[in-house]
Amino acid sequence: MADNRPWILATTLPFSHEQRVIADKAFRLVVWRDFLQNQDEYRDKIQGILYIPSEKPPMDEELLRSMSNLKVLATHSTGTNHLDLPLLWKLGIKVGHARGILDDTCADFVFGLLIAAARRLPECIAHAQGHEETEPGWVKSNVPIGVAVSGARLGILGMGSIGYEVARRATGFKMKVLYHNRTQRSAAEEREVNATYCQSLEKMLPELDYLVITCSLNKDSKHLVGKKQLDLMKPTAIIVNGGRGLIIDQNAMVDALRNGRLRGAALDATHPEPLAKDHPLLHLPNVIITPHLSSHVGDTLNKVMQNCIDNINAGVEGRPLPTEVEPLL
Repeated sequence: MADNRPWILATTLPFSHEQRVIADKAFRLVVWRDFLQNQDEYRDKIQGILYIPSEKPPMDEELLRSMSNLKVLATHSTGTNHLDLPLLWKLGIKVGHARGILDDTCADFVFGLLIAAARRLPECIAHAQGHEETEPGWVKSNVPIGVAVSGARLGILGMGSIGYEVARRATGFKMKVLYHNRTQRSAAEEREVNATYCQSLEKMLPELDYLVITCSLNKDSKHLVGKKQLDLMKPTAIIVNGGRGLIIDQNAMVDALRNGRLRGAALDATHPEPLAKDHPLLHLPNVIITPHLSSHVGDTLNKVMQNCIDNINAGVEGRPLPTEVEPLL
């Protein structure tokens, strides 16, 4: 029986065995390193690219043009800053991403980071593991003391779908939500999460106890939170980055954290990833770093893989992609 599965180039193997099984049922996968070693065999067979951003191989115009039947690229992510979108669109290659699939999973993780930083959970765990306790920790004077989350002022930089879900979770903690975004949400959406729009980021920052970053990375958002913005924040404020590392000027943030101008930071994204082992962010007691895994829940990753499959199949068959990144006009 003929194997009609399309040939797909994968930048790396899927995250889990379960994802690999899902992908193998749909495609004949060629992993990037095998493709480079056998380009003559595969280049005319490849119809789509499965882009898993844990590996970011260079894709120049010459290489993309060499794949004469390439029609579509699907990225296993919501963000697309790792892709040369203008080049892909110029070559007529459709692009799909995981819009809407990661919202709850990422928002859960981001809010978890906020609580962990506020209540100094890593320090609390280390304290419990590193001491022989003879009395309850709450009667001691040297245990980490956290700050309140309930009733605090939360600022969200980037009120897209993930940012909005963070705001929805904040309502359960009776937080006052402020947000800065390229466009204002509707009045009904704002009422649902008790949110107030701030046209100016600089006017929002001094009001905040927590700043959560969920905006996308682009030429306008690189170092959007720099020294000027950090200096406007309360010294008791905490930053949570659920976006991309380059949105924050990390050198300025290190300086603020070291010198008491910022209480703490919880970062699921840094630049670069991973940081060098001697990077100061890894050694500050008021910083939590996780390795960019806010979406890493098994069921969610499987849904993202299925979404990649649906986008690639649609592109190969000449149909509209379910979650296409639309070309800019």
